[in-house]
Amino acid sequence: CYTTVTTIFYGIKTAIFLEITGEPVPRVTASLKDKVAPYLSRPKLPVLKLADGTTLFNANAICRFLWEKSGENSVLIEDEEWCEWEAVKLQPVVAAALLEHIQHGKVDDDIQAALKALLRHLDSLISQHSTLSKNAQGLGFADVIVWSSILPLRTVDSLFTGLVVPFKSLTKWFRHLEEDESLQKALKSVLPKDGCKEFKESLSAFAPQHSLIATPKAADTVPLRPSLSCTQTSVEEREHTLSSEEIDRAFQIWTDPRNKATELKKRTVPVLPKKGEKNILITSALPYVNNVPHLGNIVGSVLSADVFARYCRIRDWNTLYVCGTDEYGTATETKALELGSTPREICDRFNKIHSDIYRWFNISFDHFGRTTTEQQTKIAQEIFLELHKNGYLREEVVEQLYCSHCERFLADRFVEGTCPFCGYEDARGDQCDLCSKLINPTELKEARCKLCKEHPVLKSSGHLFIDLPKIEPAFMEWFKKKTSEDQ
Repeated sequence: CYTTVTTIFYGIKTAIFLEITGEPVPRVTASLKDKVAPYLSRPKLPVLKLADGTTLFNANAICRFLWEKSGENSVLIEDEEWCEWEAVKLQPVVAAALLEHIQHGKVDDDIQAALKALLRHLDSLISQHSTLSKNAQGLGFADVIVWSSILPLRTVDSLFTGLVVPFKSLTKWFRHLEEDESLQKALKSVLPKDGCKEFKESLSAFAPQHSLIATPKAADTVPLRPSLSCTQTSVEEREHTLSSEEIDRAFQIWTDPRNKATELKKRTVPVLPKKGEKNILITSALPYVNNVPHLGNIVGSVLSADVFARYCRIRDWNTLYVCGTDEYGTATETKALELGSTPREICDRFNKIHSDIYRWFNISFDHFGRTTTEQQTKIAQEIFLELHKNGYLREEVVEQLYCSHCERFLADRFVEGTCPFCGYEDARGDQCDLCSKLINPTELKEARCKLCKEHPVLKSSGHLFIDLPKIEPAFMEWFKKKTSEDQ
């Protein structure tokens, strides 16, 4: 089902594409506060729910899905780059201009300057190419996307006349699309009857904050491909322009079977160090098992380590890439309490989810394990006992929050309270989710126990620490030996 509201600024593009593609998508009206996409932390509109359960919540992605499903012109790389330019640069400034006009009756000079710079760039390119989509028969995908983003300015005569009309090529292109029969039909349903004021709620709810928008530099206004650039190039830049013959030659070399990369050796298990070879051990940060991994988790550590591991294997280095789920600590315990489950059940459930997701992304772990395995437990205990036996542990007394009601000392994630930096009332005892500052539990104002909500008290408790100054000489000797050339 398709979910939108009739006066949502960010739904205009989607509504236009529904009309011009004629795709049979039932529309369901939703409030701007409705959390339609179940895995997003905040409401998001428009949203397209597909029959297979997939949810698209990016307007341009929805438009592309409808476009390709209807069998329209192919979406080329140039179309994709114009869509990125529209979503990242043009639409946010158009939204800021409309919101300023609605709230103050005029638009800030800096926002006007930013919008003029973007429209000037668009005008300059259209004056040379007449359209944004190459080789399109009829309407082009990028043309409709960018046109739809400028269209809301039509609801304010002074903005459209002052910002768009001065650019002749842009205005001619805009009106040419406006007169298209399929877009004429769409226009009747997407623009609000009472003008831009109907956009106020959606602009306020979803628009980025633009207290000050500097005029974009030339590099900010052009899409990625040099072929789309309409700025003047220097003599030095022109001297480095590749000819069609050079491009063809590069393609021939790239596809020449003689230049095919050597086939990688089959990886053996287990991967052990080999004397006389370059041995590489790669680890990425162990993910907690208290949530489903998202793209940030993968890009932040797992993917970069995977890229390096693949590079090492291509170089024919003896490479071992390991990772696994971190199943100890308060993150697991608090998640189990939240879901009314045991820590073991949480670990088993989320370890499988993590493993399946990394396998789907084809992350090339040589081993993906768990910190709760019998082998891991044995190694960890042996390390602790060895440190204790050699006198490398020392005990110190620290002040820690204690909940009298629960009769337990509270680890950082079992404490909530008001952030001392930004005043957020639900900050955790290790970090504030609002300002991202790291916090000690004792620094929280109005601290409370996460379990019973009672106020804890400070008590002294004994903790074991590794005596780093004492262990340093032995460690440095071991490190130098292990990193010497003959190892």
